Amino acid sequence: MLIHDAHAHGLMVLLDLVYNHFCPDGNYLGLHAAQFFAALKRTSRGDATNFGEAEARHFFLENAIYWLNAFRFDGLRLDAVHASTTERLSVTTTVAWIEPL
Repeated sequence: MLIHDAHAHGLMVLLDLVYNHFCPDGNYLGLHAAQFFAALKRTSRGDATNFGEAEARHFFLENAIYWLNAFRFDGLRLDAVHASTTERLSVTTTVAWIEPL
């Protein structure tokens, strides 16, 4: 309802996605999904998110698309992408997965 109400008032709503803020203390995700992290690239919060790995890339793209489609956000702000691996995501491919309004 919040997004719908914002749209009714002529406002856009952006979602701030943070896929790289995993803290090294208490972060056990790497034990269950090691391919999601790149030990070769460290950040101040632990190993970088590994967008070079197809499974990780697919998970995060599907997650972003979910927020856009399910809640009708108008756009995304991807926080600190410079701290991720250097592999690039295909914006053209990603946009094709997003359902139009």
